[in-house]
Amino acid sequence: MSHPVRMTLTRLAFLHAVRAGEVVVDRLGLGRPAYKGLRKVSAQLRELERAGWVSVPSRLPGSGRTVVVELTPAGREILEADPS
Repeated sequence: MSHPVRMTLTRLAFLHAVRAGEVVVDRLGLGRPAYKGLRKVSAQLRELERAGWVSVPSRLPGSGRTVVVELTPAGREILEADPS
């Protein structure tokens, strides 16, 4: 279910980072923390997940501690419309 979220340059940059595979979720961490490099981005991830722009795939057995966040079709559509 998506929730209306106003697009900002920060949110757009976050979507670009997701597309580049730079945002990961620690599946073993308490509260499912998310990271972009060494910076914690859990709140931003939850916000864009609620908006329906990104998703966290289920961890596959034996796939390790972290999973890479993915764009949803709505997130890809936003980036395709971005003129930058």
